[in-house]
Amino acid sequence: MNQKGEYQQLENRLMILLESEPFEDGITHPAEETISKFLKEYPVNGLEQIEKLFVNYYEKNPYYAKGILHCLRHMNRETISPIGYPIAKKGLKHEDIEMRDLSVSALENWAGQEALNILISHNESCSWLKKYILKVIKDLKKSN
Repeated sequence: MNQKGEYQQLENRLMILLESEPFEDGITHPAEETISKFLKEYPVNGLEQIEKLFVNYYEKNPYYAKGILHCLRHMNRETISPIGYPIAKKGLKHEDIEMRDLSVSALENWAGQEALNILISHNESCSWLKKYILKVIKDLKKSN
């Protein structure tokens, strides 16, 4: 099967997994394993494809975009570089509060100066999420 066929299979499999299993903090979602396996098989183009899927579903079907972000936030920064920070930054701009919360959580997990810069430059309107962002900024400043 060619790479395009593999990408289509990935998208189809992710959509099925994202629809069939709820996301719970602390529990590995089957879609995380699918993404990890795909990235191992296609270390260069795989990241680009995951980013394309996120961007494609960002407006069209935010539920899938949130699912992809949920999976990526548990991966280490090096594994998802260079797409992680741009995806989280885009997620912060979404009207869906859960998408923004997942983005903050991802940036908190990945840490680093870039995560700190993204959070500092973000202007959050939701009070509880703004508190969370300020806490993460404080923690990231300590660790940098």
